[in-house]
Amino acid sequence: MIKAVFIDYTGTTVYQSGNEMNEIVSLVKQHSDFESDKDILKFFYKTRVEREESYYLDSYKTEDEIIDEQLEILTNEYGFTLNHDVIKNLVHQFWENTPVYEDAVEFFKQCPLPIYVLTNNGKDFVEKTLNHHSLKCTEIISSDDVKAYKPKKELFEKALSVANLKPEEVIHIGDSLSNDVVGAQNSKIVPVWLMRNNETPEEGVLCVKSLIECLEILKQ
Repeated sequence: MIKAVFIDYTGTTVYQSGNEMNEIVSLVKQHSDFESDKDILKFFYKTRVEREESYYLDSYKTEDEIIDEQLEILTNEYGFTLNHDVIKNLVHQFWENTPVYEDAVEFFKQCPLPIYVLTNNGKDFVEKTLNHHSLKCTEIISSDDVKAYKPKKELFEKALSVANLKPEEVIHIGDSLSNDVVGAQNSKIVPVWLMRNNETPEEGVLCVKSLIECLEILKQ
């Protein structure tokens, strides 16, 4: 029997981009050797993922610290000349006011079970955004709590401990096959893969195209 829902944050509950992120890309393009928006976005994504994969337990660094490292790389390797605080302030603004998916609003309103948000982002920023959009959850579990990023199992096991539930008593909803689906499976939690971009379904994985579909699953 399912007693609670674990749900991913970025890409599932909230968008991965917004006005502030668009402004960051524009400023980096103006003040560095980059010539295309695509290359800038690729740089930020690649360097973040590399660090999330390697920073673990004693070597762990927060998302905020990763941003600092990315800005240093931009300066040292790509000729970035703008004051780092300008970008950091925009990042923080985005993290505190990230746009929310419409189906996420409905899901949080209608979900009949406790919701636990599992995120690689800092808890304070997530809490501010959820409050800004009047989204209520039982608890936010951050990678900062366990010093490990998804898909490492520490975050999922921490959520189970906080909820005082067994793996078979929850589902985890997320948009990333590598982080959310694999991470949940590693902790023996049933994953639900949210495929907003019409990805190819993974054999043996429960797939949905909207969080509203998840409400129907919970009714079964």
